Amino acid sequence: MHNKRNKKKLGNKMKEKIIEILIIMLTLNLLFVNLGVAINLDKSSSINSGSNEITEYYALLIAPPNGNDEFGFCDSPEYLHDVLIEGGWNQDNIILLLGNNATKTNLIESINQIANKDKTSDNVLISFYGHGDVGEFCLKDDYVKYEELNNYLKKLNSSSITIILNACHSGSAIPYLKAPGRVILTSCKSSETCGFFLQALITGLYDFADVYENVGNKNGAVSIEEAFNYAINDYSYYYTPQIQDDFFGELNIFYQNYETGRLDQYTTTVYPETSPHYSIRDYVYYAQSFIPQVDILTKIKLRTRASFNEPDAPLTLSIRKTLNGQDLTFISIDAEIIHENQYQLWVFDFPDIDVISGEEYFFVLSSPGSNVKGYGLTLSTSDIYPDGRIYYSLDYGETWKIQNDADDSVFMTYGFKNGENLPPHVPRRPCGLTTFKPGQEKSFNVVTSDANDDNLYYIIDWGDGTDSGWKGPYNSGEVCSIEKTYQNNGGYRLKVKAKDEHGLESDWSDSLSISIKKGKASKDLWLFQFQDIHSIIYQIFKPLLNL
Repeated sequence: MHNKRNKKKLGNKMKEKIIEILIIMLTLNLLFVNLGVAINLDKSSSINSGSNEITEYYALLIAPPNGNDEFGFCDSPEYLHDVLIEGGWNQDNIILLLGNNATKTNLIESINQIANKDKTSDNVLISFYGHGDVGEFCLKDDYVKYEELNNYLKKLNSSSITIILNACHSGSAIPYLKAPGRVILTSCKSSETCGFFLQALITGLYDFADVYENVGNKNGAVSIEEAFNYAINDYSYYYTPQIQDDFFGELNIFYQNYETGRLDQYTTTVYPETSPHYSIRDYVYYAQSFIPQVDILTKIKLRTRASFNEPDAPLTLSIRKTLNGQDLTFISIDAEIIHENQYQLWVFDFPDIDVISGEEYFFVLSSPGSNVKGYGLTLSTSDIYPDGRIYYSLDYGETWKIQNDADDSVFMTYGFKNGENLPPHVPRRPCGLTTFKPGQEKSFNVVTSDANDDNLYYIIDWGDGTDSGWKGPYNSGEVCSIEKTYQNNGGYRLKVKAKDEHGLESDWSDSLSISIKKGKASKDLWLFQFQDIHSIIYQIFKPLLNL
């Protein structure tokens, strides 16, 4: 009986070995077929014909406690979160690590979470706002070396990564973090002790850098480079922000949404050299005159803040034809929504109204019933908006006077002209494989939308002196897939633009870098694909072992 059991065990082992050999042979066969089709080191970047995959945007925003104040650094990252969403980012792709959640374990897990989803054509943004020292930054529970952070970031598949560091000595991070495809922004040099850089950078991202004189190209998209140049040119501080830009061309971060109105009137600066701050409270009202060049007014962005002691009444913005006229439209924002003690551009998205282009209007700011500090308002002592003035009232808006020691508030207005055809939004960069062999036809997906819901056409510049020609028509928001076969080895940079059915064109997207090369598969690739295929086949054959 004992011998029979031993023979059965030997028989089972032999059966297992035979099956295992068959599995290995089949695995190798499939591996050779797979390698013969394409060699792609990025397992998450495979775009098949007919796929609707597009370039995605991921962000990790970090702000640990400021000493005993758990959320002392959180205002700017939360504001950046809101700006990114308005600029076209998917809220589900943005991770916030704030206060006590900003731990080393959560940092690693969050980067891994993004690395499990991102493709090489995707865009990843990492922002840190907090304390730092030379060569490291401080989380809730530990210091992290920048060299260590770089090891975590190597897990990401994306070929375009923005890193924003607002911390003391943050310039010391650049030697450790710089790499192809990365743009690193720091609030100061390695020898300096910080600077409130992130606030200025966010304001630049919020449309302003795109239209700022000698900085923006007014194409409806704000690149991280435009935002940086805006911040260093238009914000007064005693620190020296740094940039290490290893991305080819400009890296778009924020996309203006024409569906909620295009930018119309705006001040020439957001951070004037001299910026006195005044208080909107109870009986103290302020009003700014402006002359719209649109027929429909949709929203206003205004630089304001709530006081340290949260006001006990909302802030109301109304539109009037005269200072003492009726409100044509209005909107009120509760105090808990507007961050305390942090001046930012806040959106007042009131019900749309018809206006007469070229005539004077006023937006009136009030908070009747609020406490003594109320809401802060930034005013400029220089004429940053030549077509308007700032007024104030000390009796609930009954009588108005010109503010003699200041000229304008800081604002931006949005709207439409009747029957106006707006260009398509700037497309996201093409989405597709970034490494493959010559002679292989590959598909690249492109997409954008149109505020007028017009049909769209796309053209891709292949980076080799040729283009795809215009392809279409496609519905607004519909993914377009365009094929290309590269015949020669080399590195190429693809970009796309769109035009509507009336011929109005967007600007070019930012670039997708690809590499076309012959050659043998690397040892790591062989091992990776062997393990993957072997595992799948083993699971199929396992029931046949009957062990």
